Order: sequence, then C-alpha cells, then structure tokens
Amino acid sequence: CGVSLFGDVFEYREGGISRLVDRMQRSLGTEIQVRSHEVNKSFSLEHIFRPPRWIRSTTQTLSSTFRASKNASPCLPQHRAHDTAAVCSSNGSSHNSQRTLHFMACMQKGRYHRAVENHRINDISTDQELFCFLRRQLSRRRNCIHRFLSLKCIQGLYFVKFRLWAGGSAEIREHEPCCTYSSTKECECIPPRAKVEPAPDAEYRCKPAGPLDVWPPILSQQLMHMLTSPDCIPADETLVLEQLPKRTCGELQGKVRQPAEGWGIHFQEGWDTDILIGVVTIMFLASLVFAIIWSYFKHDIQGAFGVSSYMITAVGVLVALIVNRAGRLG
Repeated sequence: CGVSLFGDVFEYREGGISRLVDRMQRSLGTEIQVRSHEVNKSFSLEHIFRPPRWIRSTTQTLSSTFRASKNASPCLPQHRAHDTAAVCSSNGSSHNSQRTLHFMACMQKGRYHRAVENHRINDISTDQELFCFLRRQLSRRRNCIHRFLSLKCIQGLYFVKFRLWAGGSAEIREHEPCCTYSSTKECECIPPRAKVEPAPDAEYRCKPAGPLDVWPPILSQQLMHMLTSPDCIPADETLVLEQLPKRTCGELQGKVRQPAEGWGIHFQEGWDTDILIGVVTIMFLASLVFAIIWSYFKHDIQGAFGVSSYMITAVGVLVALIVNRAGRLG
C-alpha cells in the first residue's frame, strides 16, 4: 500500500533475526532489509514497498471516504464476553477448537488507572477481521469528542505481560527495563511454552510461544499500520492472530492478595500531535483575525494585539483545564 516501516529489534538467541525475517517475508510478501547496530545485538528492520508515498496518501484518502460501506462485510459485530471462571480445566478430553478464546487488551482508564478488557474472538480467523474488531472496540470507547477533549490517541501496540488485581487494576510489566535488564536474559512478554498449547496445563494459544528469539515479535509500527489501515492487510493473513496470546480458560480474574498473571496487548496512549497543531493553529488564526479587524475599525494596532494576546492566553488555560479533566475521566 506504499508504506515504509522500520523499527529496532533485539536478538536474544543467535539466528533469531534470520528466522523472523524469513517468517515475515513468507507471510507478508514484502522486502525486508536488516541493518545491524552491533550493540547488544540490536537490529533495524525495514519493510520496503514499491509505490511512492504520495500514491499511498491519495489511496488512503479515497479509501477512507468509502470505508463505511466497504468495511461492512469484513468487520465483525460487537462481542460481549460472558462471565467464566479463571481456573483452567485439565480435562484431556476437551478439544482445542471448542474452547472459548479471549484476547486481553490493557487500556488506560484514567490518569493512574489501567484496566484489562477481555474480548471473545472465536469468530475471528484473519488479521483483517482482528483489526476491524479492534477498531470497532476503540471507537466505542474513544469517540471523536473524547479524543478531541483529551488530545490523546493510541500511539503504540505492544505485547506485554501484566498482573491483574482484584479491583480490576492492571500492572503492566514493561519490556524495558523488566526484560532487558533481567538476570535470565529472556523476554517474558509472550507466555512460556509451559502455559501454551499443547502443554498439559495450557492456558493460552499462540505461535510461537515464549521465550522468543527476538523482541518485538511484530513491530509496533506494523501493528499500528494494520490498526489504522486494515484494508491494506491481505484477506488470508494470520501472522498477528497466530502470535497474539489467546486465553483458553475463560476470562482472567484477579483475587484478593493474589493478583493473576496474564498476557495480552497494551494500547499505549500519547499526545495527538495532529489535534494539538490544529488547536494551536485555530487559536493563532482567530487572534490574528481579531487583531486585524480591531485595528481596521478602531485604528489601534497596539490595543488590538494586546487583546489578541489575552485571547490566546485565556483559550490556552481553558484547553489545559479541559485536557486535565478529560485525562482524569479516562
């Protein structure tokens, strides 16, 4: 679709980068370039696409106009997860295909509160369906008004390990420094083989299981591109869906004095630069127009720009108050 993506990948085991590149090339069908930094075995991966950037921008603009009608079939309806026990059954006669699969998403619910949302994804079979589903969930949680008032947006998707407390709060185990400075020199952001099928006491389904040879297994830039442009994903692509930790034992629930460990994806939020630039531009243009009109009718340039500066200050304070309030509400 004309997008060039790049990012840093850390190699934990010899040959991990080669296996990752081979897997991505077979799955995505794109050219990938690897550049070694020779520091802690860090590499830079680049996805090279042929069409130039202006063609990609024009295509995305045209497709977004008709996205509402075109996405009606691939996107899935809303799912509501049923309450289930968090304890896994060790019955060997249960079939893997009949188990209810839950995908866990770590979301920011307020300034200091992170929560885990459980979603049933049994009906999802491709990456395109997965990211269409995620877009629908995000639109329900963060509409245009909330996004504008908070001045924040999703800026990264990361595979993470977390602890879920009894009250519903999630404590995310950040890859840096928890994994990078770990004494075991292993990444724990993907469930280990002992907890992944076909292990006897498996709680998750993902491929490959941890500990991984490289980190991240899929670049955050690639995941964000899929989230913003699911139409660019091939219809039969399943790379992300296979790697995604899917819980097979029902919804994860924390207990008092015994938080539950889980794996999922963290939706990392940050400042929305597009909205920030838009707000600043509107404030500047409005004050400039006011100053010009005041100067024309009152013949007082100094007074016009004095009032204009007060307008900018007042609007800036108002925006700060709105952002602060929206951040507390989540």
